Amino acid sequence: MDQGLPIKKISLILVIVICSRLLFSQEKSFPDVILSIAEELASGDTDPDAPAVFLEQLSSLAEYPVSINSGDESELTRLFFLNDFQIKSIIDYTSATGKIVSPQEIALIPGFDRQTVEMMIPFIIFNEKPASKKDHMNFNNSLLLNVITSPQEANTANIGSPWKMLTRYKMTSGRIAGGFTIEKDAGEKFLYGTPPLPDFLSGYISYSSGGFLRKLIIGDFSARFGNGTNLNTSIRTGYIINSAGFMPARNEFRPYTSTDENKFLRGIAVETGTKNLSVSFFFSRHKTDATVKMKADSSGLYIENLYKSGLHNTASLLEKKDALDETLTGINITYSLSRLRAGALWSLNRFSVPYLSYNEEPENLYKLQGNENSVLSVYYNWMYGKFLLFGELSGNSLNKIAALQGITIRSSDRLTINLIYRNYSPGFISLHGSAPGRNSSVSNEKGITGNFTFEAARHLFLSGACDLSFFPWLKYRCDFPSKAVKQEVRLKYLPGDDLSFDLVFVSSRTENNLTLRPGIPGIERTSAKSFKLQARYTPHNNITLTSRADYKSVEPSGARGMLLLQDISYTFKRIPLTLWARYCIFKSDDWDSRLYTYENDLLYSYSIPALSGEGTRTYILAKWELGELGEIRFKYGLTTKFTDYHQGSDKNEFRMQLRIWF
Repeated sequence: MDQGLPIKKISLILVIVICSRLLFSQEKSFPDVILSIAEELASGDTDPDAPAVFLEQLSSLAEYPVSINSGDESELTRLFFLNDFQIKSIIDYTSATGKIVSPQEIALIPGFDRQTVEMMIPFIIFNEKPASKKDHMNFNNSLLLNVITSPQEANTANIGSPWKMLTRYKMTSGRIAGGFTIEKDAGEKFLYGTPPLPDFLSGYISYSSGGFLRKLIIGDFSARFGNGTNLNTSIRTGYIINSAGFMPARNEFRPYTSTDENKFLRGIAVETGTKNLSVSFFFSRHKTDATVKMKADSSGLYIENLYKSGLHNTASLLEKKDALDETLTGINITYSLSRLRAGALWSLNRFSVPYLSYNEEPENLYKLQGNENSVLSVYYNWMYGKFLLFGELSGNSLNKIAALQGITIRSSDRLTINLIYRNYSPGFISLHGSAPGRNSSVSNEKGITGNFTFEAARHLFLSGACDLSFFPWLKYRCDFPSKAVKQEVRLKYLPGDDLSFDLVFVSSRTENNLTLRPGIPGIERTSAKSFKLQARYTPHNNITLTSRADYKSVEPSGARGMLLLQDISYTFKRIPLTLWARYCIFKSDDWDSRLYTYENDLLYSYSIPALSGEGTRTYILAKWELGELGEIRFKYGLTTKFTDYHQGSDKNEFRMQLRIWF
């Protein structure tokens, strides 16, 4: 360990770790496996908004949990981490034996173990109907207001205030629901244009039933069908490769309630069907951000690239806002039998301004040309005994394909194995696709991924994953064909309901452009290894303590990173107050050796800071319940960087949230 790390602070955390059995939260937290996925998404270089979308949808699922006893397949599939084996097992069990009354009973159902049940607990209820906190209080309206500020982020180049603001309204009344979202990022103006409108405004009205018209959404929505090679604007699983398994295929429309400003559809979505047949239609047209330039001969405009961050805090970024119109139409047909589900999806993308390439540089060879792209895909899902086979084949208007084939094997109630093979052509383009793989886009990738989960003993769980990827053409940060390898092993020990230990090892190797010798073409092989050890103890329902230690090494640079953190949460018994607090110390030699840690945050918000350099990270989060009126949350975070033993730089952030039910 580097001597520059304060020894007293390390000792303090180690004392707390040792004493952790003296002190876990009333409010259900996300399972560790899910938080690991979120941290993995945050560490990716290709889709910075992925963790926000992922965690916001999980927050919505926790707020409107699944009724485990509903017997409704569409209701159970909202638990997107369960496969078809497990969903059918729940339905068969409740049909044969009646209602499930506890999480412990779920663990007795074929296909489930304690680790899977632990993942489910925050997102399920045992009532017959789906419910949320406001439903228990007989309310059907909620209004949420967020205010976030970081004083150090104030910048003279910004065109607006440093405050980040979010307003979200939801309404439910029987089969009808509706809502809207208004957001302003830090540095942005609140209102633009004529008439003046917020930087981001989203809304929807939806209807759902069990009849012929199963679902109708007018406004903003997300969609995913099959395995995602053609269309998946919902949970973006593009480069999630770990021991948690794969996100199963789902066919669904969902109202859009996230704050990502470019990854949604706007228009109308309709799902109809009978017992075995489902037909879905959708039409979307909305403005999207892009860099649009004039042709060299001044004959018209063309798209240089799409702009996906959604940030418009400077004059140059504001020019990209709503620069072009995008239209997406499609139809999906699915036929289901008892053990087989097969379907076909056709989609058509159109832009008001064409893509154009003026040179024959290699990186432009497989880019979209023109203003139109269509994709046709066929997919299936077949259960046979202990096997689940699934696959998808997609082809676009350029006659390029994307193929995916997977299998889930449940050899026993204690062992599950998953394998997926993928072959995405460099010329395959699906602008709204997201499927298993290393890249965020479904293109330029071949590979095979496998993982397993094994209940080695009554309290001991072992899981692992391995991915081999090959990129036949150029990709981000690499101007040559390249390959990558990633491995993960997770050991989880649950000696009791009040105590758990997790040990995670991750190893990855990638190939990128040379950085040590700029100007000299070639490939540089980079490898990284990381270890995480975490302990949790829950002696009482209102007290939580979590201790964690991370270590990371990067080669060939030899950079190292480490952190130690302590989380404590406490729910008071006599007053409606819950507190979360963290103290973390970290040290990394450079940006490549940075570490990510999930933080508790405001509802429907997320925080996964990248910790690099040397310093400390602390925060405190408070939730005060206002009875039947709602709740208010405050969070204060402070990151202190040390330049030496006596000087440092501070970065603080304040967040406030008011939520009202009426």
